[in-house]
Amino acid sequence: SPDGSQIVFDAREADGRPNIWIINVKSGDTKKLLSDPGPNFHPAWSPDGSKIVFASLRSGNADIWLVPVDGGTPVQITDNPDAEHHPQWSPDSKSIIFTSIQGEDADICIVPAVGGPVKKLVAGPSFDDCAYFSHDGSMIVYKSRREGNSELWIARSDGSQPRHLSTPGNIGWPNWSPDGNWLAFTLDLNDNRDIWIMKVERGE
Repeated sequence: SPDGSQIVFDAREADGRPNIWIINVKSGDTKKLLSDPGPNFHPAWSPDGSKIVFASLRSGNADIWLVPVDGGTPVQITDNPDAEHHPQWSPDSKSIIFTSIQGEDADICIVPAVGGPVKKLVAGPSFDDCAYFSHDGSMIVYKSRREGNSELWIARSDGSQPRHLSTPGNIGWPNWSPDGNWLAFTLDLNDNRDIWIMKVERGE
């Protein structure tokens, strides 16, 4: 949560399906956010603290949904034939960035948080996914296989000026430091998966 008091996460239930839970950091108390079986996964808390975005197969396809943090009826934000995963918020809580998968390819897309037209930010014959906004909203980081391995890329928030940041192995789950000067990510190297950080010269 924006104030750091709670964490939203997905976990598998007894039937093997993932669902979404919230845990209180201080007390350790947990509660299930969604009562339906889903599957529901990849939750993210809105910066304004009011909503949680998540991916779900409840409609028969992986789409993006929203639900108030106190629970309630989820609202479907996307309804496309592609499989949509890894939703994340823009810093102003007005837009949602996500991965749209079509077979062996994946694009980075954005949609208004109230629903509406979906726009592709990063597209092409490659697998681009796991995008996150920088805290000031000016940049995105994502991982891409366009150079072979799954490696770090950054771009302007509209997808322009993409730049490859070379790493020595396959990376995952990149995200920005609060000041936007560093990136944290997992890196698979020598049969190990560790957490790494990288200094970023963002430029223009």
